[in-house]
Amino acid sequence: SLYGQDPATKLQVVLEIAQNLGRTLDLDPLLDRLLEQVMRLFPQADRALVIFTEHDKLVLRAQRGRTGHENNLLPYSRTVVNRALEEGMALWSEDVQEDARFQSSQTLTALGLHSVLCVPMINPEGKRLGVLQVERFRKGQSFKVDDLHLLTAIAIQVAVVLENLALQAQRLKEERLHRELALARDIQEGFLPHELENFPDADFEILGRLYPARQVAGDLYDYFRLPGGQLAFFIGDVSGKGIPAALFMVMTRTLIRHIARDPGSPTHILARLNDALADDNPSCMFVTLCHGVYEPGSGEVILATAGHPPPLLVKADGGIEAVPLKPGRLLGFDQSNLHLSEFRLRLAPGDRLVFYTDGLTEAREPARREQFGVDRLKETLAALPPELPLAEMADRIRAAALGFAQAEETQDDLTLLLFGRKR
Repeated sequence: SLYGQDPATKLQVVLEIAQNLGRTLDLDPLLDRLLEQVMRLFPQADRALVIFTEHDKLVLRAQRGRTGHENNLLPYSRTVVNRALEEGMALWSEDVQEDARFQSSQTLTALGLHSVLCVPMINPEGKRLGVLQVERFRKGQSFKVDDLHLLTAIAIQVAVVLENLALQAQRLKEERLHRELALARDIQEGFLPHELENFPDADFEILGRLYPARQVAGDLYDYFRLPGGQLAFFIGDVSGKGIPAALFMVMTRTLIRHIARDPGSPTHILARLNDALADDNPSCMFVTLCHGVYEPGSGEVILATAGHPPPLLVKADGGIEAVPLKPGRLLGFDQSNLHLSEFRLRLAPGDRLVFYTDGLTEAREPARREQFGVDRLKETLAALPPELPLAEMADRIRAAALGFAQAEETQDDLTLLLFGRKR
């Protein structure tokens, strides 16, 4: 046959194969066209196969038989394929039935396979992607060593293309995930308050900032006017990160808005919230939460916390104090005792409360793995001008933690809620 004997024609077909392999990202048509050209290149072959390894299993992805023969209906020998994959070397047998390597294979005996070439496709890391195999069932015209070299050259090209396709698929998957996370971030941000409503002449100021470690966060903050005219505010931290934490965060925030509008003290609101979360929490996630209620005009704040760090009080004269608030138990589990308690304080004009999640205090210095901690937070706050705007105050606090951690972002979500009585 011309294709079987003429080196120039063989080279031309190999070049065509190389060109066609690079023209499409659609795998099935690519493999079908590849086997069509392999059958041209090996006129003595009765069948050509592409077999992939997927999750440690062999999967026949494409095959082509010689016209007029029913070879496509036949099974293939896993003995041959597995041997080529295990050894990582091309396998060639001129006469399978007389080959001592395959005497024990009942499949090969039943198939009546005469001659075979099986070449593994291996990526640069040594991973076995599968094999390219050609078979002859009829006697005579066995595959020769030149045929082995030729199929090996083709298999190397196919392995490169498969690796590129895998990288492209991974890149597309990452891009899609990035778009989905960005959309989730936009949705999540829509649940956070961005300005104070229903307090036209407020004697206080409040600011929330959420800096997610990933595209979406498990931290939350919220503030809103209660029916009695008070301001309710919350800051919390859901266990975990990413989409699951963000979904639990949205559920928590929705329940907060619903529950807090009914009359009740901060401890009562947190207890009711825990009951609601525990009733439907199959993933066993939990949330720490600090809740406060401010009475406009009086300067009085009532605080309660469920497993969340208590706030720091920044006095108008620059002094820093830890609010002696007992933390209680985190929310989301059964209805056992939450050990919640309340603390009341009266803010003087110019006093501020700094609420934060542990993404701030647990920011780590890379060399000694030391945490930023509450003491460094106090030092940071003490160094700030007393009348610094809340937005700039938040930026300076975060910058101090990032500078300590020598990072562009913290490993955990970082959220700040700053509340103060105006001077």
